[in-house]
Amino acid sequence: TRKIRDLFPLTVTLFVICLFTAACSAQQQTEQQALDSLRDLARGGKLPPESVAADIEKRFAGKTAGTLAKLLLARIRFDAKDYAAAAAILNSPDLATRTSVGDHALWLRGTALQLAGDHRQAMAVFEQLANDHPDSIRADEGRISWAASAIAAGRAADVPEFLAAM
Repeated sequence: TRKIRDLFPLTVTLFVICLFTAACSAQQQTEQQALDSLRDLARGGKLPPESVAADIEKRFAGKTAGTLAKLLLARIRFDAKDYAAAAAILNSPDLATRTSVGDHALWLRGTALQLAGDHRQAMAVFEQLANDHPDSIRADEGRISWAASAIAAGRAADVPEFLAAM
């Protein structure tokens, strides 16, 4: 019984290590699982808690899942009417290079800048949207938003020429 008693602390320690290792490996998520999770979290227009999206962005930084989580974070901030924060989050070249929704990201960033009152920056983003994604479903809406920001920025005379492409 003495040997069993001497082994008890070692046995308990090994058991705790095994549980901890199993719990940690169960929490490891592949990028595909993260993408599936993001899709499920945003299904039907609902948004997850900001902390969930931030965790995925952090764990998959520099990858498609992390970049899409960044877009979701921006949307969460946008819906909370924190337009400056949404625009700052969307100021990332990864959205164009790592995803196929770069046009949507530009449109959302331009709209956030416009709603935050930064019309000059909004115009630059909407112009980039029109130039980089002329076939996007957001291109015409971006041109019209550019015109609204141009008027607000005192550049109404530039509107007819910019909209002539439509």
